[in-house]
Amino acid sequence: GRSGHNGCRVGESILGARMSQNLSRGSDTLESVTRLFHYDRPVNHVSPLEGLEPQIRNAVRAVVVREGAVLMQKKWADARGTWYTLPGGVQETMEAALIRECEEEIGTRVQVGALLSVADFFKQRDKTFPSVRHVIEFYFACEVEDDYQPASGSHPDKHQVDVVWLPIAELSEVALFPKDLARHLPSLIKEGAQGYLGVID
Repeated sequence: GRSGHNGCRVGESILGARMSQNLSRGSDTLESVTRLFHYDRPVNHVSPLEGLEPQIRNAVRAVVVREGAVLMQKKWADARGTWYTLPGGVQETMEAALIRECEEEIGTRVQVGALLSVADFFKQRDKTFPSVRHVIEFYFACEVEDDYQPASGSHPDKHQVDVVWLPIAELSEVALFPKDLARHLPSLIKEGAQGYLGVID
């Protein structure tokens, strides 16, 4: 197993077996998968982060790899220029959320595979009143049809301008969000499931 940032330990072989059992039974809800990672957060925990929103949200992300490149949403805004994100989102069961979000964002249906990893991410939100949202990120290996050509879907994300195959070797040379994806994605792609990554930035 691996030790997480908060002492979370995951036995990878046990996790894989339990994930397979849950998925085969159709119980692939965010709640049931979260329990596999044994999160132990105090109910009355007070965060030192100013503006931290009280709710914790779950988000699923698709890691789609082809010929040494990973599929990314390309985004742009005046205030920050160009950056890249993995497709995905929230709500429904994990598989349903990934399928729907990818259809909306990258214009294709994905085949959802193994859970690769989980991480905590404190997302800075640029709004009229800036805030911080605690998001639990679930990263899944996914596949697209062989003839898929990158293109935005019917309901792209805010600031999304394109979908691209980004070479894995270039991940450290571009702006990713979260930026720690540049450090973790290559090993997730090469080595597979790695349990809990801790807090990413």
